[in-house]
Amino acid sequence: MSNDHSAPKPPTLGELTRWLLDGSYRARDRRISCGLAELDTFTGGGLRVGGLSVVTAPPGAGSTTFALGLVRSCALVDGWTTLVHATEMDATEVLLRLIAAHAGVDLRALRAGNLSGWDSGRLEKARPALDTAPIVIEATESGVNEPADQVVRRHAEQSQLTLAVVDRRLRDADEVVALRRAARELAVAVVLVVRMHPDSSEIDHPGLAQIPMSQTIKENSDLIVSVQPPDPQVHPERAGESDLTILSNRHGSCGALSPLAWMVNRARFTEMVRHVH
Repeated sequence: MSNDHSAPKPPTLGELTRWLLDGSYRARDRRISCGLAELDTFTGGGLRVGGLSVVTAPPGAGSTTFALGLVRSCALVDGWTTLVHATEMDATEVLLRLIAAHAGVDLRALRAGNLSGWDSGRLEKARPALDTAPIVIEATESGVNEPADQVVRRHAEQSQLTLAVVDRRLRDADEVVALRRAARELAVAVVLVVRMHPDSSEIDHPGLAQIPMSQTIKENSDLIVSVQPPDPQVHPERAGESDLTILSNRHGSCGALSPLAWMVNRARFTEMVRHVH
């Protein structure tokens, strides 16, 4: 398989017109499904290959879990090679979270190595997909001094990356710009995980102002989505839910989407089933 990641040549006006008329434009505008139908609809089909997207949340509110859901959708469902670059957890923890989410088993039991018969059965059923998952993980503190965009470029030279999830603290705005440039030049969808400021968890609906380097991130990203559980003191009836909001969308609309179910012990978010009476 070729490892040529050069950005595709822009079409001429005539070529683009022809693609629109013959219906082939959508196939050429590559998107990665987010694994959430409503979010895919609002983003025109998912994450844009060649663009930078951002997942943000208050500390401890599920930004990493949401980002790993994108990894599952890209690698385990659609079969495209995906990089996870994280510096605040080791590779085993990343793998355990992916296994728990995809197999639907208890993350705590996986960590303890003590699976119930029910969990063992679900894990065995998911094993074929897990065995062949095209996921590359670089999750060690040793890589923290290497710029994030260089980590993505290094792995793109070794494999045909489609998605790269970067879950680490960036040092300055230049690193954000460099990640966007890498996404475009490599024709890879890059997702950056950004924690909001610590006091954001006390705000009912934190926005862009709560994101570090918010102006640079907004200017350089195609999409910014946030997840946040509602305040349990204000909304005790919404325990186990999380609000999903599109804070910025270069190619579409913004606003609140339907709440998600946050299955903490399964390390995943899922769309909620609403019963109409």
